[in-house]
Amino acid sequence: MYKNSPIAAWRNQKSNYLLQGVQCAVCKALFYPRKYRCYCGAMQFIPYQFSGKATLLSFTQITMPSVEFAEYSPYCIGLLALKEGPNVLMQLADITFEKLQVGMEMTAVFRRYFAEGEAGMIFYGIKFIPIELA
Repeated sequence: MYKNSPIAAWRNQKSNYLLQGVQCAVCKALFYPRKYRCYCGAMQFIPYQFSGKATLLSFTQITMPSVEFAEYSPYCIGLLALKEGPNVLMQLADITFEKLQVGMEMTAVFRRYFAEGEAGMIFYGIKFIPIELA
């Protein structure tokens, strides 16, 4: 029964924990998160492990977060260009809004997102930090 639990399903999502996307088997386009149909129309994909290196394209500060993220407010999110090509929108960590700059080199790290109350499940995933802090 435990193999079909929501917790097991969440923990097996490689895209959330390993920054793993897919590459089209036909045209070699890269996607994160995974797609089920490529721009070229193909539906055959190969798992692709992204390096975790990125450039910050844009960013903003969240001051009115959803309930899950209230204790982390304010926090920043950024639009990043992964080294391999795709753009992703991710939470940023270990830096204040005032120190962020477009063009900064960033790297992926594994961090806590939030917890469901004091005794609830803890959610983890990928965030990005400036490369000089890694």
